[in-house]
Amino acid sequence: MPEDPSGTNPDSGFDRVAPFYDALARLVFGNVLNEAQAAFLPVVMPEAKILIVGGGSGWLLEQILTTCAPRKVVYLEASGRMLHRARRRVREDRRVHFRHGTERSLLPDEQFDAVFTPFVLDLFSEKRLVGHLLPSLYAALRPGGKWFCTDFFRPDTAWKAFLLQSMYRFFRLTASIEARRLPDWPRLLEEELRLSRVADRLFWKGFIRSGVWEKAAVGFSVPLRTD
Repeated sequence: MPEDPSGTNPDSGFDRVAPFYDALARLVFGNVLNEAQAAFLPVVMPEAKILIVGGGSGWLLEQILTTCAPRKVVYLEASGRMLHRARRRVREDRRVHFRHGTERSLLPDEQFDAVFTPFVLDLFSEKRLVGHLLPSLYAALRPGGKWFCTDFFRPDTAWKAFLLQSMYRFFRLTASIEARRLPDWPRLLEEELRLSRVADRLFWKGFIRSGVWEKAAVGFSVPLRTD
């Protein structure tokens, strides 16, 4: 299995929170995180080749296998413990290819009909997103393919801002995440990658956004930045 040549996995700190992450998410948000991630699964065409980046313990993977009838799923996860939990959920399903690593572990010629980034983009600084993560995933998405993103959305009230900053402090301490604040990920998808928004929906009083973005049938090259 390809390894991250940089030797670092910025989100591999989730090994430490894997045993209680799902329970903590349910305690704070109930079932909303799952509901948001599954909102647009009917849009996925049958027999699709799917990439899931940072799917955690595998709940979304189960739903995709059941709902979408994919031909193949590459499950890319930087946390070994999260990957182990996901494996236990879908034993003996030959459609799933588990891969321990980051976007740097994608093969140069891999192409996917759909890319899923469930609560992943909020973990990274805008510099990392624009400089490497987003261009790498964009290159792996075939022309005409769809990008499914679910994540926290800009807080518009004081209590949302407080909760968001509390989460960032907690996960920087426990999981060593890179980001200190929420990036404007919808803008990055639409302006940096020039993806077209197909549909979106807000959850939990607008604090969570789930949507589908489409790559043009004739894509353009997004360079990786090193500055």
